[in-house]
Amino acid sequence: MRTTPAVSQEQILLALLIHPTQEKVAAVLGISTATVRRHLKNPEFTEKLVAERQEAISLALGRFLPAVTAAIAQMLEIMRDETLSNALRIRAVKCYIKHARKLLERDSLEARVDSLKDPADVLAAERRAATDRSGGGAPTQSKSAIKADKTQRLIAALFSYGSKQQAAGALGISTTTVWRWMKEPAFVMQYASAKREAFSRVVGLVLQSINTPVTVLMSIFLKKGSTAPCRLMAADLVAEYAPWNEGVQAEINRVKASREKQAA
Repeated sequence: MRTTPAVSQEQILLALLIHPTQEKVAAVLGISTATVRRHLKNPEFTEKLVAERQEAISLALGRFLPAVTAAIAQMLEIMRDETLSNALRIRAVKCYIKHARKLLERDSLEARVDSLKDPADVLAAERRAATDRSGGGAPTQSKSAIKADKTQRLIAALFSYGSKQQAAGALGISTTTVWRWMKEPAFVMQYASAKREAFSRVVGLVLQSINTPVTVLMSIFLKKGSTAPCRLMAADLVAEYAPWNEGVQAEINRVKASREKQAA
C-alpha cells in the first residue's frame, strides 16, 4: 500500500515560491496535486503565501540597495567630467535630480514614521530580539559571536543574491533554515537595520552633493563654448531646480534635527 509522505505546510509554501505550477510542486514533494490545491483553498495558508511572495519581491528589489550609492556616484562623476559632452552631463544632472528627489522623500517619510513610534514599543521589541538571540537565557560570549557572524553572513547573502533560495545555496544551508531564521525577531530587526544603514549611506551622499547639479548647470550655460541648445537646457533646469533646492535645504535641516533628537 502506497503511503503519502509527511509534508509540512511550510515545505509546501516554500515549494510554491520556487516552482511555477501546482503539479511541479506536488511532484517535487511527492504528494498529490489535490493536496496542494486543498492547502490553497485555506484562507490562512493563502494569506501566508501572499506575504511570502511580497517578501520575495522585496528581497529581489533589496539587492539594488547596496548598489545605489555607486549609481549616484557614477551620475556625479559624469556630470563633473568636462571632457564629456554637455548634453550627456545635463542628462546625468536630470537623472541625479530625479532620484535624489525620491530618496529624500523616502528618507523624510521614514523619519516621520520613526517619530510616531512609541519608545516603549521600540524598547520592548529590542528586548524580545535580545531574548531571541540568547535562546531565552543569558548568552555566552562565544555563542553570541557565532550567532552574530551567521546573521551577518546571511544578511550579506540576501543583499548579494536577492532570494532565500540563492542565499541558502551560497551559504550551504537549506532554504527552510533561512526561512525560519528570517522569522526570528532578532534577525528581522538586524536585517531592517542593515537596510536602513545602506539607505542612509545613499542619502548621506545625496546630502553631501546636493549643490553639485546647480554648479555644473551654471558652468554649462555661462560657458561661451557651449552650444545654444545645451545652454538652453541647462538654464531651463536651473530655473526648475532652484525652488526645489530651497525646499531640499529645509528638508535637510528637518531630517538632521530629527536624527539628532533620536540620537539624544
